[in-house]
Amino acid sequence: MKSAVKSFIWLGVFALLAVLVLDGCSLRKSIGGGAMVQASATVEVNGTPVVLPPKGQKALTMADLGMPLFDKGGSLYVPDLYPFDETPVFYIECGIEKYDQLFKSAAVINGTLLFTKKMLKAVADAKPEIVANFAIKPGQIPPFDAASPLYDYATKTVPQVTANVSGFVGQLMGLVQSVPMDFLGPNALKAPSVARGLKETAINLQGVAVELGALASKLVPGDSAQTPPSAPVNPPVVLPETQPQPSGSELVQPQ
Repeated sequence: MKSAVKSFIWLGVFALLAVLVLDGCSLRKSIGGGAMVQASATVEVNGTPVVLPPKGQKALTMADLGMPLFDKGGSLYVPDLYPFDETPVFYIECGIEKYDQLFKSAAVINGTLLFTKKMLKAVADAKPEIVANFAIKPGQIPPFDAASPLYDYATKTVPQVTANVSGFVGQLMGLVQSVPMDFLGPNALKAPSVARGLKETAINLQGVAVELGALASKLVPGDSAQTPPSAPVNPPVVLPETQPQPSGSELVQPQ
């Protein structure tokens, strides 16, 4: 009888360790949403493969960047400007609001970088239908006419996000100290991975800030796109509301 009880206890211990290891791996791969991660499944929607986020995570959308019309199904959607097929961005939802907000904000920063790359590639490629639909001015800064649905995003949103990244990194590192107090009871199993994820996300965003700053300088003339030397520590990165966008119902079709 004692032997059976001991065996049962050890099985419980091994099961708990397995949960910790698997949970840690999942969180490490996806917190902050900086890179392509292991997904739980891929399905086809209207003949197009769609990567589903792992359990406990959500996929970033163009609506999260303040550009809902650029999402699939939106009136301004075109594959040349959609970044999340090649590099889907997922972020953790751990059930504690302040952490969920930070992880989503980190994902938004990464999404901003990906979308900015897509915008600049569209400018460089200068496909006639893209130039016509989005009022692109190749070789000029800013590379979009003021009437373009991309103008406010390129000249206001991207520089603002770039300027706030440093302060956001400070928020992430500051929250590491709160993890042991915030993750109690059943949530305590997540604490080590969440703390590690916060640190890794902060490190990742430091690189993103440099790259995004370099790209922002191609969108806004002068020094306005540069990250200030002493960015604020407290304000979270929140994308401003974009100006009303044209319906896009009359997109020019490629010849």
